[in-house]
Amino acid sequence: LSNLPGYLHISPYNAINYIQFNFTKPPFNDLRVRQAVSLAIDREIIAHRVMRAGEQPAYAMVPPYIPGYPGKAQLRFKSMPMAERIAKAKALLAEAGYGAGRRLSFEYSFSGQSDVRLVAVALQSMWRGIGADVDLTPADAQVHYNMLRRQQFQAAWAGWYADYLDAKDVLFLAQTSSKDMNSGLYSNPKFDAMVSQSDYIRDPAQRVAVLEQAEQIML
Repeated sequence: LSNLPGYLHISPYNAINYIQFNFTKPPFNDLRVRQAVSLAIDREIIAHRVMRAGEQPAYAMVPPYIPGYPGKAQLRFKSMPMAERIAKAKALLAEAGYGAGRRLSFEYSFSGQSDVRLVAVALQSMWRGIGADVDLTPADAQVHYNMLRRQQFQAAWAGWYADYLDAKDVLFLAQTSSKDMNSGLYSNPKFDAMVSQSDYIRDPAQRVAVLEQAEQIML
């Protein structure tokens, strides 16, 4: 860097790493369990202390830097202190029937790259903090994504790199019609209708507003 100043350029790229739930099978067919598991994740620690390559903590599905997309949709607990999130997560699990006599347990599947493995270990520890027993199940990338396409998982590491700079390039992953790409089989008729509607809206601001509403529903 000192010998060739100006030759190194660090630029962001549009990608999202996320945890894919299997919506068709216990325990993640229960909204309260999904919310509890999400609340327990300290995204700042994952981004800044585990991955440490400039990643940003994600509280939305659509990554930043999409032209014309303000990114107003956010997980509603973003501003909640971590201690409050943990307390809320434990309360949700209790409502769902989990506790000292019946601990939440599930498998977390991931592809075996070194950074993803480190994240998996960190997540396992975070989930233990709300009383969840998590088995880590690594596999090579091809096997991992085949398992996702066949819904042979409970919770899994997933990621998407934007093909083009538009919010729909990410949101389509949650459309019912996306089939194999929607590996958790999330299905919400209102979300589907709004994302489909966006294809026919000519006014850019109106289209963005509809997509942001759709993203908030999914979040």
